[in-house]
Amino acid sequence: MKFLGIDVGTGGTRALVIDPAGRIVGSATSEHVPFATPRPGWAEQDPADWWRATGEPLFADFVFEIGDWVLEYQQEKTGAFINGHQSDTPGYTTALYLEGIGAAMRIAAALTDGARHKLYVDSFTRGLGFLDRLVIERRDASILPNIEFAVGGLRQSLTSSQIRIDFVEHSLSAILEAFSCSEESQAAATRATYRSPQSPAKSTIFLQ
Repeated sequence: MKFLGIDVGTGGTRALVIDPAGRIVGSATSEHVPFATPRPGWAEQDPADWWRATGEPLFADFVFEIGDWVLEYQQEKTGAFINGHQSDTPGYTTALYLEGIGAAMRIAAALTDGARHKLYVDSFTRGLGFLDRLVIERRDASILPNIEFAVGGLRQSLTSSQIRIDFVEHSLSAILEAFSCSEESQAAATRATYRSPQSPAKSTIFLQ
């Protein structure tokens, strides 16, 4: 019998194997993305990073548990996520939720869990379609006097024109998660296409 200990640290995950006598049989360390500190006293980390560092199924299950919980709040028609994190929901917090969906989608692809992966791809695609309605583009020039200063910004909601850096950050983070998934599995790529009501052109993203 041997015992395995796993320590998830600030910037890496360490594993140590010992025998019943306490002798070290083996050890390994794998670096991952460090803790994020968006505000003083805050510490955030993505459980998907723990799974990528260790391959431990428990961490993958944790990511899936979060992803499945998030799906309960997604509107079928709009693709937006309704939640209590902002007063004028639905809005930019859809991007926050899509970060979790993107992480779960990436792990499902790596584990070749086709059914779960398809579920997350569908959710991500519909959520991305909603976010497109919040992004300020040149199509909005008729209602904005200085469009060059606002292009690419993500509005707070469908009824608010407020833009903050963190709105954009969450949106980009979610999209980068999807593209990371794409780069890791190009051979089995799934092409997801959505058409925005505001834009006649189709947008295509590879999500597998």
